[in-house]
Amino acid sequence: MKKIMIFIFFLFLLILFIQNESFSDVDFSDYKLVWSDEFTGNTINKEVWSFRNKKRADAISREKNINIKDGKLIIHI
Repeated sequence: MKKIMIFIFFLFLLILFIQNESFSDVDFSDYKLVWSDEFTGNTINKEVWSFRNKKRADAISREKNINIKDGKLIIHI
């Protein structure tokens, strides 16, 4: 069983390397940005964002588990 799992893992890596395309080769000129949030400031904008998880709703809905750092939303669960 262990040998099969190792084989599958390396096969997966091989497929990733073969099919990997560089995004620098993709032409995004036909794409249109329809929405973005740069997460400026220190708190989340609750008029735009809501958060809920059926399994751990209490964990991610607490203010202490959500913060913004370097323009990125960080959710601790």
